[in-house]
Amino acid sequence: MKNKIKNIFKETKAGLFISLCFSFMLMMYEPLNIFVSNRSDFDFDIYFFFPLLLLQTIIFFLLIYILFIITRIIHKKIYEIFLVISLIGLIYFYIQGNYLAGSLPGIDGDKIKLSNFLIERIISLTILIIIVSLIIFVLKKYKFNMIEKVSKYSSLIIIAVLSISMISFPFSRNFFKRSLLYYSSSNYINEKSCDNNFIIFLLDEIDSTKFNKKLDIFE
Repeated sequence: MKNKIKNIFKETKAGLFISLCFSFMLMMYEPLNIFVSNRSDFDFDIYFFFPLLLLQTIIFFLLIYILFIITRIIHKKIYEIFLVISLIGLIYFYIQGNYLAGSLPGIDGDKIKLSNFLIERIISLTILIIIVSLIIFVLKKYKFNMIEKVSKYSSLIIIAVLSISMISFPFSRNFFKRSLLYYSSSNYINEKSCDNNFIIFLLDEIDSTKFNKKLDIFE
């Protein structure tokens, strides 16, 4: 039984590297990159954010790697197919997220017209076809053993490149600045000062869009 478990872990080593790279890229690097690039838009600090990133990275890693183990237990061919698909997805997401994301529209509430991004869609599809073709070529010429090696080295290279990019994050503006956290509470709601008091009425029944429409009607 112990030998069987050891063999499973040994045979899913490529899946381990893929899981580690996927979780690091999607759950650690990309959120940190967004945080650093838009620091002023967030009302929380790195001291609150980083532990959550670390937790979700670990959970995501375990989930993916467990899937690799389950597929290997079911059948070796299913594991091989899953690994090939994962490798294609890893390389594609890395290229898409780090080199082609600059031309994508911002997520600011404006309506996105996909017809305006036809060229970007063609480029993305072309890259996907190239990646799939290369993986199929390697698989046919060098068999599955080479796919496992490519999975390991590709994962390590991507992790290394992203880690080097993260070195500059702590030097960004206000990276270590602590944010003030405010909480809504009914505590002391009826207490008043002996000297000065002011009352603020918060009217949030409608949002700014609806409010501006009303202003346009009733000038």
